[in-house]
Amino acid sequence: MSKYLLDTNVLINLLKGDPGTIRHLQSFKVDQFAISVISHLEVLIGAAKEEIDLKQVEAYLDSVTVFNLDSRISLEAANFHQDSKKRLKFKDLVIAATAKIHSKTLLTADRDFSTFKDILVKFIN
Repeated sequence: MSKYLLDTNVLINLLKGDPGTIRHLQSFKVDQFAISVISHLEVLIGAAKEEIDLKQVEAYLDSVTVFNLDSRISLEAANFHQDSKKRLKFKDLVIAATAKIHSKTLLTADRDFSTFKDILVKFIN
């Protein structure tokens, strides 16, 4: 069962073969990772721009759990938005809400996630 939700930036760096990201994640098993449908979409759209092989992307996306957007996640994202003193990106609201609703630790390189309350975040440099 998945334990961690990968943020889009971690997923892209992993798929690009970034040595630091790979080194950081090599102690985990692939089945410990899940992603939000938002990250799924962002990676598919950005694969060409990031010069990532689409077949590699699709193979990896098929190997992880993808959490779809549902009414619980929408409500939690709206709560995060309302409670925040900082203007947050829509995609970050949904990813944070997905982590919270599914009780996953978010793995990210984005320090904006430090503003979210009630989610576990582990930062990857």
